[in-house]
Amino acid sequence: MFVGIDLGTTHSLVAVWHDGKARLVPNALGQVLTPSVVSVDKDGSLLVGEPARERLQSHPQQSAAVFKRDMGTARVFRLGAHAMRAEELSALVLRSLKADAEAELGAVITDVVITVRPISRMCSAMPPGRRGCWRALPISPC
Repeated sequence: MFVGIDLGTTHSLVAVWHDGKARLVPNALGQVLTPSVVSVDKDGSLLVGEPARERLQSHPQQSAAVFKRDMGTARVFRLGAHAMRAEELSALVLRSLKADAEAELGAVITDVVITVRPISRMCSAMPPGRRGCWRALPISPC
């Protein structure tokens, strides 16, 4: 199955082309918008989306938001014992969106087009070795 993902700074979403039109795919909570937020729970598990956004105010040292702006930079986000770059945090959001879409659609997602607002440093400065974090999903060229 082929889907499109809009990886946003504050929210992300998935759409599928079905019966001649785009259809937004709800996440596990029934919402079409998923907050682009990652947090670490008290047991060390990673939370993505709305559960992570809810922890943002109460546990800011264990949460990250608006990290997409730092893709292609050396910035490291510390979430409790975890240290991750923006590309890794974005990959977690992408994996979560993919899992939710597969559950909703009842099909394996094999190809993805990802729309990302161009940020020049993200496109040109990201070292090739770090681009592999995007391989969270099979990405099709546009």
